[in-house]
Amino acid sequence: MKICILSIGRCGSTSLYTAIVKHLTKQYYCIGEPFNQEINRINETDKNQISIISKKENVLIKTILSHKPSEMDDESFYAWLFSFFDKIILLDRKDKISQAESFSYMVHTKNKEWHRKQFYNMSLVPNGFIEEWDYRLDALKKTLIDLSIKHNKKIYYYEDIFVNKNMNTINEIFEYLELQINQDIINEYILSDDRKVRLKEKITKLI
Repeated sequence: MKICILSIGRCGSTSLYTAIVKHLTKQYYCIGEPFNQEINRINETDKNQISIISKKENVLIKTILSHKPSEMDDESFYAWLFSFFDKIILLDRKDKISQAESFSYMVHTKNKEWHRKQFYNMSLVPNGFIEEWDYRLDALKKTLIDLSIKHNKKIYYYEDIFVNKNMNTINEIFEYLELQINQDIINEYILSDDRKVRLKEKITKLI
């Protein structure tokens, strides 16, 4: 089976991806953000991921909506994505303010540790920078809605999965993927707050 998580950033896609990976057999080729040009450059990953993925019988990818192969335009990339993958999970976040703050903080401060627990000192980020990311998110959310309508795919939301911990939603996702839930994995990667990145207060260490 070929599975794709297509997500706007800062929606818990890495945690959901990891939880799904843990449910799959070793026969699966699993890769997160295969079309992230910066990651491919840093890790010296083969840039031609389309060719690699297309040869796999069982594959899981997690890709961010703004990422795509440099040689393809949006239309041709999404046409390939929705024709190649058997199961596609669309993921977004309802709280656009927190989403824009997260993006703007990480990008403006040039923070490379996107998945490390940390306090976001938003005073470091100019208001104009946050507004710019808010504008970008509007465009991305519209694209995701358009893809959802065009391909008749449901959009799942960060809040339902990771905040409200709605087991009906989580069960629906895994039933769609035809995977029997392992509750220990769900507890660790989805229901637990241990993997929540943004801290409400700055941690001060006493020496």
